[in-house]
Order: sequence, then structure tokens, then C-alpha cells
Amino acid sequence: TVYDTIEVSINPDILVDIMVDDMSADSAVMCENGSITIQAGLEGGNNTLSYSWTVYLNNFAAFGSNFLSDEMGTETTPDTIETVFTIPNNITTIEEIDVVIEVTDATGCSSLDTIHVTVLPEPDVDVAGATSPVCSDTDDDNVTLTLSNLNGFADGYYWEVDYNGLTGSYNS
Repeated sequence: TVYDTIEVSINPDILVDIMVDDMSADSAVMCENGSITIQAGLEGGNNTLSYSWTVYLNNFAAFGSNFLSDEMGTETTPDTIETVFTIPNNITTIEEIDVVIEVTDATGCSSLDTIHVTVLPEPDVDVAGATSPVCSDTDDDNVTLTLSNLNGFADGYYWEVDYNGLTGSYNS
């Protein structure tokens, strides 16, 4: 009878969790021509971790794109990896965006996570109101301003008023 022995090493899993605003997220919303900061929370793995972010536009990889501030790199036992995702001005129509991070450790174990990003068009807002100065010594020193053409953006608005150096604001 012949026997042999083999030693098996079990490497710790790499757990990757994409976050926006320090909260776990499967999806995010951003405005056209805007940007959001995406983080990947990391746990486990063995020593040095390599990472690669990839952007998929309408299910096609956008390699070599200018969408991310940091597309790939190597870190020694990081807790988080961060990138800033930006839609370039020359992109006008995007139906689906997915941002994927793949993390690989020194032993070759890897893991990935994906976030779906919805890009909302900038609203085309018209403000109508007084076109001439309003004097405070008249009976009617109120001004009515009207918002229109919000293109479906009715969740809220922000007014800022500057009157002789005094400023005020209103959020809805």
C-alpha cells in the first residue's frame, strides 16, 4: 500500500461591496454632466490587492475611457478603493450604465461587484416673473416667480435670493 500527502491552503474570500456616500448601493442616480464618487468596501483577501474598474455603456465595455478618475491599481490591504465617475460632455444619449470593480489578491482569488447608474437629463427650467425693479415704497412690493419646463423634475427646487447683500434661500 502506497500513501501520499498533499497540503491544501484555503485562502480567505475577498468581499467587495460598492458604496455611494458611504452606503452600500446596487444603483445610483446622477445628473447629466455631473459626477458621483463610488467606493468599493473591501474585506478579506490575501495581502496585496489589485483592482480594475470597468464602465459598460449600453452593455459594451468602454475601455480607455475618461469616465473614471482611477481605473486600476494595486493597494496593500486597503479598506476601501475610491473612484470618481463622470459623464463626459460629448456623451449625449446613454440608456444603461454599469460600473464594475474586480479585485484580485496575491493568490489569484478574485471577486467583483457592480453598480447600475441612471443619468438624468438636466432640467430645462424657465423662471418667469417681474422684469422691472420692484420698489419697496409701493403698495405691492411682492414678486411672483413661476417655474416651468421642469421635464419631470418636480421632486424639489432651491431658490436663492440676493437683495442688497442680504441672502436667503428656500428648499422645497
